Amino acid sequence: MEAHYLCAVLNSNIINENIKPLQPRGLFGERAVTRRPFLFPIPHFNNKNPNHTQLAELSKSCHDKLSAKHFRKANVAHLRREARGILADEIKRIDDLVVKIVNYETGP
Repeated sequence: MEAHYLCAVLNSNIINENIKPLQPRGLFGERAVTRRPFLFPIPHFNNKNPNHTQLAELSKSCHDKLSAKHFRKANVAHLRREARGILADEIKRIDDLVVKIVNYETGP
């Protein structure tokens, strides 16, 4: 559950948008994600916190949904875009929960 919780948080638009100003830009956009998401106040997983367990369940659901999917593109950026399109509703729900647990929408 903890791994799914962390996966949901790290794949949220909230974290993604907040790391962009911290990333160097290359020819094809932002690069070097590495440790930047961990610069933000991601609370430790607490299985008694309903927001945390909902995030974990959403992540598990997303993984299950994508494991049965055959992707059309081989490029990582295209794969990510296609996966995020398939999971748009789930990602919206994840974003709503991540805002609650990290206490901000944009900017650290």
